[in-house]
Amino acid sequence: MTFPSTTVQMKKRIVALILAISVLGSSVIIGRLFQLQVVQAEDLQKRAARQQMRVTSLSAQRGTIYDRNGEILAMSGTVWTVYLSPVDIDSEEERQLIAKGLSEILDVSEEFVLEKSQRNTYYEIIKKKIERPLADEVTKFVTENNITCVGLEEDYKRYYPYGTLASTVLGFTGSENQGAYGLEAYYDSALSGTNGQIVSAKNAWGTDMPFKYEKMYEAQNGNDLVLTIDINIQRFVDKHLEQAVIEHEVQNKACAVVMDVKTGEILAMSTKPDFDPNSPNTIYDKNVQAQLDAITDEDARQEALLEAQYAQWRNKAISDPYEPGSVFKIITASAVLEEKIVGLNNSFTCTGSYESGGVIYHCWKLA
Repeated sequence: MTFPSTTVQMKKRIVALILAISVLGSSVIIGRLFQLQVVQAEDLQKRAARQQMRVTSLSAQRGTIYDRNGEILAMSGTVWTVYLSPVDIDSEEERQLIAKGLSEILDVSEEFVLEKSQRNTYYEIIKKKIERPLADEVTKFVTENNITCVGLEEDYKRYYPYGTLASTVLGFTGSENQGAYGLEAYYDSALSGTNGQIVSAKNAWGTDMPFKYEKMYEAQNGNDLVLTIDINIQRFVDKHLEQAVIEHEVQNKACAVVMDVKTGEILAMSTKPDFDPNSPNTIYDKNVQAQLDAITDEDARQEALLEAQYAQWRNKAISDPYEPGSVFKIITASAVLEEKIVGLNNSFTCTGSYESGGVIYHCWKLA
């Protein structure tokens, strides 16, 4: 026995239920699409751009410093920074391979590389400023093992071809190629230049997207600097000043300045003892190093080390106050002659001392 009206009603209810579910599902989908494409569109576009865009830095080359004759006193040579993209590591096996390989080539610990490799980033620096031989080894390692998540970025390192020559005048640069002391620091903004970058689109595996996108912002190299220093005169002054320090057992440095009497240009400026700007943090005075080695407290030793470093970097000719002494006699002599207080034929009797303000000043032979 059948009930046609009941069956028809049941079918209508099923159809209505299906329609209701379809409408509800469509509404949810439409709502979600509206949220993604309208409400969150700008934010999602930014997030996608951050994930897809890779920025590679292009270092600006620091300007060269020359003496008055065009001899190079400070220059920048090409070195490389080794970096890792942890999110692009394919497997744990590759992670271990990278850690072992880079630690052996770059003389860093495997633990250090592993720790870097576990971060959720696209760029982690493993080691900076490596020379060409090591860079070639890294290139060979990643090529032979088909590794795409390790790369090299070109950078620059400061070199001083003449070592200690005029070091207290030139100064030196820090680890990021910024001027840290001397003329390198004083003219840092002119010498530095402006870094550039390459912006490219990559997929989740670090390879190129189906569409080609790459934009380069060229680095602007720094300006060169030409000094009035004459390297030949500087070398002569350095040599004889160093001999004088040893001969006279100078305890608090010695300095010498050679100027062009017609223009006032500095032809040479030397302070001894000095340092090698290629390795400015090394203590070059053996006695000072021995004193540092004798300090057992680590904090006290670090404080003493900083003081010793600043002392050896110091340019005595322009940084330390001192009485001009006999070099000022030419000023007073010129003044009294110009004012006609005395003449060229006047003579005086020197008693070996002079009293002023209750203080007796002696000639140097009687001091």
